Amino acid sequence: MACRSYDWNTDRWAKGGYCYFAPGQLDRFNPHLTLPGGRVFFAGEHTAPVEYRGYMEGAVRSGIRAAQQILNIGARSEE
Repeated sequence: MACRSYDWNTDRWAKGGYCYFAPGQLDRFNPHLTLPGGRVFFAGEHTAPVEYRGYMEGAVRSGIRAAQQILNIGARSEE
């Protein structure tokens, strides 16, 4: 297993900034942002339900959702 991390706080241009989407983009892309890509699962405030986007609560909820997706796949493979 490999992992990559990036310290956005040290990025000269981002300075720890959060993601930003133009009007309508999240409504169009959000269903795809939450789908796993093979063995890669996505979480983060940008994948959270609309009422939690951009907030720490959204990041936590999306992490729980991604963990549940992983557990569901594991449960299906054990059957």
